[in-house]
Amino acid sequence: HGYMSVKDAFRKNLSIPLAEWKRWTCPSTVAIDIGAANGDTSVPIAAAVGRGGIVLAFEYSTAPHIAVAAQSLINKQRHGLNLLPFNLGVTGDPSKTGNDLRRYVHVPSWLQAVMPLLLPHLSFVKIDTDGLDWQIITSFASLPSDVRDRLAFKVEWWAGARRAGCGEESLKLWSAAAALNFSVFAADGATPFPSCKSAEQTAQSMRKGAASSKIRQRGINLGTFGGNSLFSDLILLPRHVAPAMRQHFCPHPLTGTDMASLPQLPIL
Repeated sequence: HGYMSVKDAFRKNLSIPLAEWKRWTCPSTVAIDIGAANGDTSVPIAAAVGRGGIVLAFEYSTAPHIAVAAQSLINKQRHGLNLLPFNLGVTGDPSKTGNDLRRYVHVPSWLQAVMPLLLPHLSFVKIDTDGLDWQIITSFASLPSDVRDRLAFKVEWWAGARRAGCGEESLKLWSAAAALNFSVFAADGATPFPSCKSAEQTAQSMRKGAASSKIRQRGINLGTFGGNSLFSDLILLPRHVAPAMRQHFCPHPLTGTDMASLPQLPIL
């Protein structure tokens, strides 16, 4: 049909079922998907925040953005989900705006300027930008502390950085989290990774205990563990928020006035 329904999106993300997204999002609040691709995560996130919530999906490349735009229309009609797609790149540098063909936004500044009513209700940010993630995480330091302290991040740990172990690119992720005063957890949201070194030690232990000799022979390398592994994504939470208590630190739900302020689809 050329679109992805909620069911299809879940099928693509069997390793991240709806219940997993609900652990970090909050009902009837705002979530942001940075690096939305074709919407295979945007749609389940929209389902997690529910009909009273909203997902802002940012995708730099035009073709997948159009796919997200189609999905937003279909899933609004069929399921009442609120997914707003934007054909924008995201940057950690407020001075970077791009050109006539490619536009960039600094999300915290953009939200404050374009959709200020949504800002107090922001609960979740997913980032998948192939190595630029740490810059975008750092940009959220500009948010008011009462907004920042209710956020949860799900951040891709780029495979290119993991293959280099705890090199400069990986260390920047931990530095960015520290700058926000956030703790870092593995993709399961339960295993603490206070440092990149601790993640590397966990990978080493898993390799030694692996039943497969093929895995054991590959050497100690975070890149050995591919997508959908304990190391493919990182969960970031404010230091005062334990994973099991995340739902106790949610922002207030969106109101009818907030929802009425949203732009109408389609946004192209």
